[in-house]
Amino acid sequence: MTGILLYTDNEDFGALNLYARRPGTFTEDIETAGWMLASHAAVALASARTIDQLEHAMETRHAIGSHGILMERPA
Repeated sequence: MTGILLYTDNEDFGALNLYARRPGTFTEDIETAGWMLASHAAVALASARTIDQLEHAMETRHAIGSHGILMERPA
């Protein structure tokens, strides 16, 4: 088993855990490939989180804007 951290400059996402049935399976080449995969996965996770937050902000912006328009109108 080997574990590779998933992180960016701003966030930690967890770890990419790789398992093998035989000892000595994880050579230096496999570790390098694992780090590359983990780096790409961390960037993808960060991007997905950002997109999700922006979509949520757009949804709430409309609701907040509608509420503000209603409050502006005299009773």
